Amino acid sequence: VPAVMIGTGLVAGKPGWTRSGLRAVTSAALADGVEALLKEAFGRVRPDVEGSEPLDFKPFSGNNSMPSGHTSSAFGFAASLAEDVHPLWAKIGLYTLATGTAWSRVYDNRHWTSDVVAGAALGAWTAAKAHDVLREGDRRAGRLGLGLVRGRGPGAVRAGVRLSF
Repeated sequence: VPAVMIGTGLVAGKPGWTRSGLRAVTSAALADGVEALLKEAFGRVRPDVEGSEPLDFKPFSGNNSMPSGHTSSAFGFAASLAEDVHPLWAKIGLYTLATGTAWSRVYDNRHWTSDVVAGAALGAWTAAKAHDVLREGDRRAGRLGLGLVRGRGPGAVRAGVRLSF
């Protein structure tokens, strides 16, 4: 979905769509990286492992229940798009779908409730950080800037990374 948003924004000349898609991709990439580190560090045993208990943590053991990756992705995507969606009903819909993802992970016995709460918090946080990094023209947002702009000629795209000190 974010790739379609970015492409549509570039082709149709709609920078808002491009920024929204880029923010969603940046949020997902950040969430995936942080999530992988946390999963390894926590080493929480999944609830579908026979004999597991909610407080079974075995750091750096390969157990990877906390935080929930599906939930962090869903909430990161919802929070990213909610920045640009104006009708309240659409924001409610985005967060309802994300909550449904979290619920399904607990219902399917793949995660403990606290795993999905941590995943939701991580997704929302990464969306906020992506928004800060990609905010146009705000030097206080950070020292890293990412951008996609339409190039010259049909279908030409330029990508850039800016690092300032």
